[in-house]
Amino acid sequence: MSLRYTPSAAADARKLRTNKGLASAPLRPPLSEKPAPSPAPWVQSAQDTYAAEVNNPIRRVGLNLAMVFLFFRFTGLHEVAAAKFGFNSYVLYVFGAPAILCLLLSDGLARTVQSRQAKYWLGFVFCLVASVPFSDWRGGSLKLVVGYLRTEFVVLFLIAGLVMTWRECWRLLGMLSIASVIVILLGQFFKAETMGADDRLEIASGLTMGNSNDYAALLALLLPFLGLVLVTPGRAIVLRIIALSGLLFGLYLILSTGSRGAEVAILVTLAVIVYKLPPLKRIGIGVAALTVGAMMLLLLPGTITQRLATLVWSQDNAVQTEATYSGESRWYLLQKSLLFTVQRPLFGVGPGEFADHEGFAAKAEGFHGNWHQTHNTYTQVSSEVGIPAAMLFIAALVSTYGLLSGTLKQARARPPSPQNTMIAAGVFCVLIGAVAFYCSAFFLSLAFKFHFPALTAIAIVLSRAAQHQWVVDQRHPSHRSC
Repeated sequence: MSLRYTPSAAADARKLRTNKGLASAPLRPPLSEKPAPSPAPWVQSAQDTYAAEVNNPIRRVGLNLAMVFLFFRFTGLHEVAAAKFGFNSYVLYVFGAPAILCLLLSDGLARTVQSRQAKYWLGFVFCLVASVPFSDWRGGSLKLVVGYLRTEFVVLFLIAGLVMTWRECWRLLGMLSIASVIVILLGQFFKAETMGADDRLEIASGLTMGNSNDYAALLALLLPFLGLVLVTPGRAIVLRIIALSGLLFGLYLILSTGSRGAEVAILVTLAVIVYKLPPLKRIGIGVAALTVGAMMLLLLPGTITQRLATLVWSQDNAVQTEATYSGESRWYLLQKSLLFTVQRPLFGVGPGEFADHEGFAAKAEGFHGNWHQTHNTYTQVSSEVGIPAAMLFIAALVSTYGLLSGTLKQARARPPSPQNTMIAAGVFCVLIGAVAFYCSAFFLSLAFKFHFPALTAIAIVLSRAAQHQWVVDQRHPSHRSC
């Protein structure tokens, strides 16, 4: 049989050749599935640098050492061991010195000073050092400043320079929640055997933050991290029960100190919580606060409730008289601190020298003098270091609050997800702890403690890690993880 050319055969041949050509051609993705554009070269370089810093083994070793160092700093367990059992572990040197070395070798200083909040703290330290030559007692001020730089201010760099990823931030917050449990246990098992006629709780173990007012401020700072356990999705019911019990008992211990400054801090913090929460949750928080408050009033000793009541009214009894005298003494010290600020506006009377300056000034005028610290952190800075230092100090605190508030707002504005919920919860708890500590500082002399720069550093790493995590999630949605 012979093959004959027909128009239909020619059409079939052309169709076959066309189909073969289509089969060999590369497939084009639909318009809706176009791959994401590659990042700009400078963006890719920044991402590569970030990844290299995260994977740097020296930084990771330094982070682990810093976590142990921070745990002992927040809990004061090394101080308890030294004061109660005579055992000096030198734990801060064992873990702190190599952590600082790892910080320097992994460019941690550069990561820290990139933030505006850290620059405020560096300006404050510059003013602090510059004020030493103008101090009433240069030797005493120099010793205080050297100690502050060596054991307190370094915390800013250990946190902001070594913590990078969100997982590491979560480790840090988890460590602080454990630290809050330890501080609660210290208040229960290491309290002073004789707490005076007013039954105020204080720690008898030599803890730096062991007196009634300082201990209340420390608890006010750490308790919100127990609240983080309550709001974190997926936590075991046993952990939630432990966290709730610790939160309530810690609040009881704060009130047991009889600290009216802590009382004010609790009220202000509660107002901030109500303001920051969504409207539907405000009623529940209000009802819970009233219930817990009534329960605390029933459980607290009568002398403590009488002392706390002097915030509103006073009566004629021994407890009320002591509280009134304490209030008058603090008012006198506040006035003197403002006076010294005006008299020595640039460099103050010298770091740590307010008590002596007030005492000698009163003695020269024929009075006995108070010979106490300012009992107000903010006028402590202005009177001892000067107005420029006070402005930088306050700017650092305000900027820290603004950074936390802004990150919280961003987390809540993003699409709902378990990770965004955890970011918002973590930032919210740090913000509440910062507000409580800032308010407590109005009635205490805490200017040269590590807690202020530590809160700033935590705010820096939370914001930085959250921003990076959101960029990763936007480019790789399948990589979202907690």
